[in-house]
Order: sequence, then structure tokens, then C-alpha cells
Amino acid sequence: MTEQQAPRPGGRIIRRRKVFYVSGYDPRGPLWYHGIYRREAARQTELSGMRIAVSRRDRGKSDIVTWKVDAETSAIETATDYSFLRWDDIVRSYWPRGRKLAWLTFAVVLNFLWHGVLGRVLRTSWPTFICGTYPSGFVLALGLASLLVGLAGGYAVTLLAGWPGWAAWLIAAAAAIPATIYGTHILDRKFSIHWLTRIYAFNIQQVHRQTPELDRRLDAWAGIVAAAVASGKWDEVLIVGHSTGAQAAVSLLARALKLDPDVARHGAQISLLTLGGSIPMLAWWPQAQWFRDELARVGLQPALDWIDFTIAQDGACFALHDPVESAGIAHPEGAEPKPKLLSAKLFDLYSPETFQAVRRNWYKVHFQYLMAGERLSEYDYFAITAGPLTLADRYSHRATTRNFDRFKFKMFGR
Repeated sequence: MTEQQAPRPGGRIIRRRKVFYVSGYDPRGPLWYHGIYRREAARQTELSGMRIAVSRRDRGKSDIVTWKVDAETSAIETATDYSFLRWDDIVRSYWPRGRKLAWLTFAVVLNFLWHGVLGRVLRTSWPTFICGTYPSGFVLALGLASLLVGLAGGYAVTLLAGWPGWAAWLIAAAAAIPATIYGTHILDRKFSIHWLTRIYAFNIQQVHRQTPELDRRLDAWAGIVAAAVASGKWDEVLIVGHSTGAQAAVSLLARALKLDPDVARHGAQISLLTLGGSIPMLAWWPQAQWFRDELARVGLQPALDWIDFTIAQDGACFALHDPVESAGIAHPEGAEPKPKLLSAKLFDLYSPETFQAVRRNWYKVHFQYLMAGERLSEYDYFAITAGPLTLADRYSHRATTRNFDRFKFKMFGR
């Protein structure tokens, strides 16, 4: 084994691992995620040399779909049980469509602005601010363009009909409103510009505890996670949350800890991996004390390991940002702050030519955490989820990044 593959002193070789994966706010289910795992694992093994076999899906419970991952590296075999925790049905039931989108866009922005969250996003990470507000810019631009076209047509009609000039404004408004609503729908179908709008609208409902279906599911998953840790069957229980799934992963782990405060001491190493997360979008709301309590329960638990990976070019996350500290939760004196903040380093995964193309594709960048790259690098999702090391051991040689302020909005140079 190489130095990077060797466990830290007191660490362990993982022979049996249980993975619980929580996707983000995504209407696609296990069929899509199983497909991407199997396809990208095959691509990654061509780079890493690790042998990985991914089984077919075992449907099991309706909200949990599992597949097996058998891996071999450095003559060590590791068997992983990979469970996809489904909430895509809940996402679809809360997925706004059609005429609602234009109004929802501004309602979401105004809500975030009124409660001080949007300003905090801007001060913390201007790329995240732009990513979150550009849909409203699209709708506004579309509305203005529709109004101008409507005015031109309205003035032509009033001149021909001999009507007063103010009638042109009525005609323009009557044309611009449906044009904006319909145009917003078309733009969303073609470019998915309102995915983030839907996410933030759902966050607002979560803040006010208006998503009981998800709460019930998180409670059920928490019991399953606690039972898996206590079973003695696994060397590592790894919870993975991608995108807004990072919020859900924190909640289910916090609830598992509440069910059994000693769950992290039952023998299996509990590891939490958050990828491209947007935890502050929930934690910063004044009304979200319940989530900050869950965040504290996880962030202050000494017996579990938590690594948060982000990519600087990913505008849908808060790059190298401590979600625990920024929620007003103080790290214990002398303790290693959690989570450990690491960059997946997109430029290490691709050649310079490909990197320039990939970095402009926000969708590709945001899902890169789950994909293979062109080149072998320290970030390897398939080694993390199927290899012989715990999450902490795999990255014990890398120090956490603190005080990353590259994306802070500094008005007037301050």
C-alpha cells in the first residue's frame, strides 16, 4: 500500500462498508444514480487500477435501493453495501411547474432578502449569490423584453385605431405578462434555469417545518443508520450527502445520535461525507433553530469523522466554507474543527484544455463529485466509497482549509 493508502496510526483496514447515499433535490431516482455510479466507476478504475464490480440494484424497501460494490486494491478486498436513500418521490410532489415559476422566482428572492439570508450569501460567496439569483434576472430580462415588444405593438395599434396613448401600456402589459410566464416555462424546459429556484423554495418550506413527508423519512432512515452501526456487521458506516442532500445527511445522522447517543461508540467507524453542500441555505434562517441544533449535534460529536468536499468552480455550493462555525456553533476548545474542509480540485482532474470547457458547465461541475475525471487525483469518489480505508484515513495527510475568503464580497475594498 502507498503512504496515502495506509491507515493512520490506530486506523483500520476496511473489509466491510455500509454506504448510505442521499441525493440532492433531484426528481431522478435510483435508476439514474445507479447508472452513473456503475458507469463512472468503470472509467475511474482505468485510471486507478482498482478492480470494482458493481451489482444490479436490489429494490428492497420502497425508499431504500441497494447495490453491492466489490473492490480489490493492493491485494485487499472490500465489500460495500451501497444504499440509495430515496426521496425523489417527495421532490416530484414539491416540484413547481409551468405558470408558477415566474412568480415563484421573485417570491423566493424576496423571502431570502427579507430574512437577511440573501445578503449573507452575497457577503460569504458572490458566485453562490449569482448562481442563486440569476433565474430572477432571466425572468426580469424576459419581462422587460416582452414589455418593450408589447409597447411597440401597442403604439402601432393605438395609432391605427385612434386610441389614446395610454392604451398602448395596457396592451403591452396584457401581452407581456403571459409572454413572461410562458417564456419562463420554455427557458426552464430547455436550460433548467429554475432548478435552484425550486431548491430554495423547498428550503423555505423546510425552515417552517412544512415538509412532513421528508421529516418522517429522515426519522426512519435515522433508525436504520443507528441499527447498522450497532449491528457489528460493518467496519465503516459512511453517510454521503450531495448538494442539498448534505442538509438531509446532517439531519438523519443527528437524529440517529438522538435515538442512541452512544451510536458512535458501537465499533463501526461513522463517517460523514458532504459534497458540494449548501447547508448554510437552511442553517442561516432565523427560524431554523431546529436545524442548527441538529448541525451542532453532528459537528460537536468527537467520535465521528466528517469531511466536506467542495469545488471552487461550483457556484451551487459554498466553497471551503465551515457550515458549523458560520451557523454560530463554536468548535470545542482544542478540538479539531468539524467538518474538515477540502477541495476536490477540478483542475487536477482534467487536462488544462478540458478544464477550461468543464468549468463553464455548472451542471457538470456540480455533479463532478460523483464522476471520474480524465486524470488520477487525490479526490476519488469510488476509492472513498469502495476502497480499503476509512474516510478519515484516506485524507489524514491533508490539512483542513480555514479562512478561505477568495469569494467574499468586499465592498469598497474592505
